[in-house]
Amino acid sequence: METTYDKSFADSGDSGELPGLARFSAHVGEKFDVLVPKGAWQLELVEAKPLPAQSGALEEEAFSLVFKADIDCTIGQGSVALDHEKIGWNVMYLIPIGEDEEGLYFEAIFN
Repeated sequence: METTYDKSFADSGDSGELPGLARFSAHVGEKFDVLVPKGAWQLELVEAKPLPAQSGALEEEAFSLVFKADIDCTIGQGSVALDHEKIGWNVMYLIPIGEDEEGLYFEAIFN
């Protein structure tokens, strides 16, 4: 599926309230489209796990998502819009956490 960046998309806000861990966990192993100005990459959600509660933190659920990209992916650390056919799209801050022969790995933390 070819997805292209649309300026109105960037200004429109995300598709709704950010889903929690349970909703993401249901989609481990599925692809998310990364919307970027020059085409699109796909990331596979490979892990969704809860994070320990921190003292003084809000009562919202803390969790981590790990995504795998093709080894030739050119996205780096920063905010990206991820789109999934059932969850919708959300902007997440991705941090590169490693690579292997299968691809590059990025983590998004929600706390």
